[in-house]
Amino acid sequence: MGGDVLNPGYQIEDLFIKLGFLSPADTEKERQFFTPIFLEMIELLSRPFRSSTFDFGDEKYFRKIYELGERFSKMKEIRQSKTARGNKHGLYINRTYFGLYTLLHDLKVKIRTDQ
Repeated sequence: MGGDVLNPGYQIEDLFIKLGFLSPADTEKERQFFTPIFLEMIELLSRPFRSSTFDFGDEKYFRKIYELGERFSKMKEIRQSKTARGNKHGLYINRTYFGLYTLLHDLKVKIRTDQ
């Protein structure tokens, strides 16, 4: 599966099932609920990788991350879901990146990713 997962033509549901974000047992309603949530998370957290430069000191970016987490934590559908979402490797990577992003934010680092 190559290409940008944020492109509209990408077979995102297949990828999300392989990654454990979605379950083959999910109802259509659950898939329609969770897919946009994971796409929003991917868009926001992959932003540093999709630009030629990125300013980790940008307060607006980190506010969006915290607001996203806060909004998701309040959704009863997420809190009441009985299906685990994601796998242990993905959770580890996500936490690692979040820690790295926080450190880079504290240092107000600007990076170039186009070289």
